[in-house]
Amino acid sequence: MLQKNEDKKQNNLKEIIRICLSIDAIAYSAYAKFAKNCPDANLAKEWKICAEEENEHLRFWKNTLEVISKDEIHQIFDEPDEISEKLRIKEQKLKESVANLKDFSNVNE
Repeated sequence: MLQKNEDKKQNNLKEIIRICLSIDAIAYSAYAKFAKNCPDANLAKEWKICAEEENEHLRFWKNTLEVISKDEIHQIFDEPDEISEKLRIKEQKLKESVANLKDFSNVNE
C-alpha cells in the first residue's frame, strides 16, 4: 500500500511538470508567432526574446521530467492533486485565449 501511494505521488508530480511544460510550450508558440507577425520591428524583437526565454523553460521542464523518471526528485507539494487541477484550468484558459487570436494578426485587439 505504501509503494502504491509513493507511485501515485510521483505520477502526480510528473503530471504537474507535464502541465507546466505544456503551458510553456503554448507560450513559446504564441510569442514566436507574435514575433513573426508583428509589424513593429522593435516589438517583434521583444516577442522573440520572450520566445527564447520560454524555450529555456521548456528545456528546464524536459530535464526535470527526465530527473523525475529516474526517481531523483520526489513529490514536493503538499496538495499535488489540487495543484495539478489548478494548473489544468490555467492551461485550458491559455489554450482558449491563444485560439481566439486565430492567425495572430489581431494581437492588438
